[in-house]
Amino acid sequence: MAEMQPRLALEAGLAALRWLVEGYGYEITGADVWAAFAFTLKAAENAGCAPETLQRIRDLVARETFGDRLVTRVLGRELGLK
Repeated sequence: MAEMQPRLALEAGLAALRWLVEGYGYEITGADVWAAFAFTLKAAENAGCAPETLQRIRDLVARETFGDRLVTRVLGRELGLK
């Protein structure tokens, strides 16, 4: 989907990351977070909007307050977050 419909795939990936940031999911692992991130970034590259998408992801992850902040711990360094 990331190749054929990159904008749709991009928004689906962002939705997945948003749900993870909000604490939804069952026994979520770092691998789940990385998979959603990689899928979203690939779709963004195919859509020609990777820099903007990275900023959207940074903004989304920076607002994480749920639990132990798994998404921030997994992606924080990659996104330049503390």
